[in-house]
Amino acid sequence: MDARAYSAKKDAAWIFSDLLNLVARRGWFSAGPSADDGKSLLYASFHVHPDDSDAVSELIERGILAYGGRTVWVLEREKKNRFLLCPAQVELKARVLNNFGKATEEVHKEMPELEREAAVDLILLSDFLYKSHVEKGSKIIASRDANSAKT
Repeated sequence: MDARAYSAKKDAAWIFSDLLNLVARRGWFSAGPSADDGKSLLYASFHVHPDDSDAVSELIERGILAYGGRTVWVLEREKKNRFLLCPAQVELKARVLNNFGKATEEVHKEMPELEREAAVDLILLSDFLYKSHVEKGSKIIASRDANSAKT
């Protein structure tokens, strides 16, 4: 999919960020490590408005299960509205080392191909979420519209 209705970006992290902006009131967002060409990634970390967090969690979790893809994604949630999305290999390494930063460094060195696969898969997952939920106006997204109307 070259032209996206929801993002003009080519970088996997920012495509996903643009999708989040459609479904939630997104706060900070970071991703990494990223090559200069924007075609590699091991995690996306972000926070959304607390009122949007359940809908965002449900959207991503349902999407991960329905989409499949090559990457086995793990979505971790902290403090209700803070999220970390990463491949299972990164999450497992972080648990072993008890340090997420060191885990991404080691995975970066040991499995460089995972970064590119995850970036491609995040783009495809974002496209899937957009087509299957956002474009069709699913109930998950409707909860955001109701919250926006209140503010």
